[in-house]
Amino acid sequence: EALDRLTAIASERGIDVEACVHAAAWAANRHAGQRRKSGEPYVTHCIEVAILVTDMGGSTPMVQAALLHDTVEDTDATVPAIAATFGPDVARIVDGCTKVAVVHPDAGTAQRQAANLRKLFISLAADPRVVLVKLCDRLHNLRTIWALPPEKARRIGEETLAVHAPLAHRMGLGALKAELEDRAYAVAAPEEHARMAASIADLEPHEKLQYARTLLAEHLQVRDIECSISGRVKHLWSAHRKSVRLNTDPAHLPDLLGLRVICPDEDTCYEVLGAVHDLWEPDLSRLRDYINRPKPNGYQSLHTTVTGPDGRRLEVQVRTQAMHDAAEHGSAAHHAYKHGNEPAWVNRLLTWADEELTDEEYLEGVHDELGARKQILTLTPRGAVIELPEGSCPVDFAYAVHSEIGDRCVGAKVDGRMVALDTPLSNGQRVEILTGQRNGPAAEWLDWVRTTKARSRIRAHVNRHQDQHQSKTPDKDEPREDVGRSRTTRKTTTYTTTATSDARTPSTPGLDNVPLRIAGCCNPRPGERVAGIVGRGEIRVHRPDCDDFTRVAITDPGRHLPVHWIRDGHSLESIIVEAAPRPGLLADLAAAARSVGGTLLTSTSEDIDRVAIVVDTPRTRRRDLRTSLRLVEGVHAAH
Repeated sequence: EALDRLTAIASERGIDVEACVHAAAWAANRHAGQRRKSGEPYVTHCIEVAILVTDMGGSTPMVQAALLHDTVEDTDATVPAIAATFGPDVARIVDGCTKVAVVHPDAGTAQRQAANLRKLFISLAADPRVVLVKLCDRLHNLRTIWALPPEKARRIGEETLAVHAPLAHRMGLGALKAELEDRAYAVAAPEEHARMAASIADLEPHEKLQYARTLLAEHLQVRDIECSISGRVKHLWSAHRKSVRLNTDPAHLPDLLGLRVICPDEDTCYEVLGAVHDLWEPDLSRLRDYINRPKPNGYQSLHTTVTGPDGRRLEVQVRTQAMHDAAEHGSAAHHAYKHGNEPAWVNRLLTWADEELTDEEYLEGVHDELGARKQILTLTPRGAVIELPEGSCPVDFAYAVHSEIGDRCVGAKVDGRMVALDTPLSNGQRVEILTGQRNGPAAEWLDWVRTTKARSRIRAHVNRHQDQHQSKTPDKDEPREDVGRSRTTRKTTTYTTTATSDARTPSTPGLDNVPLRIAGCCNPRPGERVAGIVGRGEIRVHRPDCDDFTRVAITDPGRHLPVHWIRDGHSLESIIVEAAPRPGLLADLAAAARSVGGTLLTSTSEDIDRVAIVVDTPRTRRRDLRTSLRLVEGVHAAH
């Protein structure tokens, strides 16, 4: 029966039926006596995978390879024997399938999973047909997963949601992705899946879609617009993810119910969009033109959300048949690019093999790249598109452009305005990276970056720097004295209190050598606001709301001076900035300070074009701080 279905669909799709029957017979002979957990003859699985590959638009060699994909691994067949019988093209695909154990369900360690993923992407670059066959293999395994123990099924479901479904999405295989997700969801979280299915079924979605479809069909018919209309309910895993992200009930999702309109050409697509907006009130904030600006995986369509019948929100997708075929089956995904001309996301994954990554970092990066995080599109000053995970900052952008640009980054402008290096970027922003002479990336950048490339490059530099530093310096636990400072430790962070004179009273004598003491009356804790009172041979550090401090500050204001908490390894830098006065100058100076790990604590206008600032700065970044400040618009000098 399975073979009959294969020959029927293969004939429909123009596949060489005789070649497929030959491969099926050869596979049946090699797998003779082998059965799956379900009890079926093993070759049945091979034929079902071949049917899926055919349905995805696979060629004759791909369908033959699908029939033979397990013979080398599970029988005495060899790749040379397959090449001699079916040709080198089929043999290459089978060989790739054999080598790529796509995150095997028994892989219990990050090392095993990372190694398999590296093989997967190398195969993807060399021949994406291999990955298509393996994804179809995974889908049929999910269709028959009821025969496995629940715990093993759960692991397979989780792996599929983490890697296989996002990979199908990246390759433009929409229909395959949707089924992979829903079947994996059903075994990864069966109770939650059942609740989601029941919740959506209670809405009677198909009846509502049929009514909306009829209304739209009549509306288009009056306008003499010929096209086909179908309804779709958002698949369960996608509905679950979106309802969690928006913290809302699935019933309230704007795209839970949708109509899909297939048009003869692009012009008709836009005509239909206008007609839809005439029939139902649109939410223009959700209007998307993916025809003129396709998604990174090549997806094209018009999307609009309207208030449809009965006041229920409805998403309408409008596209041509060619766009629909590409969206559902990735018609170009396994034919369009050859080795050496891979999509940017494949190149990024491949180059990580040369980076100093742990296996855990590699896995995290793969999951991010495949869609665990939403992607944003940013622009270079010349208009080149840089794709980054949502939440990325200018440092991520710099490393995405080039590793050396990242290492030398000292500042950034977004849409022409100076920003801190930890500023999250958004879709469509134009980013300019400012570079200078520096000793590599800063350790604090690890707290900001989101891309695997940036994180690995920064961590490698930090580790090398620490190794060199420790080989020249005494033991880090050796006691040492800080003259003029009082150290307080809380958890793992060491703080220091440091006093600075106000710019209006620069003559305070002996300030740098005066010890600071924590006042016992209010006992301020690290991070709390503090102020200092000059006493006999010391400065007492109080909380500003302390009664003792308030009394002295009122009766003898000359003894009051600013005091700040700073972290161990930091110092306070007092800097005179000469700049043309303008709105937003202080905000830009603060952003420049943050870009090198500093914090602007105080500022005082000395003159119309001179500002005195105090910055809490890592001691190793003092020179970088001044360089960054000089890059702020309008700044003439910082000394």
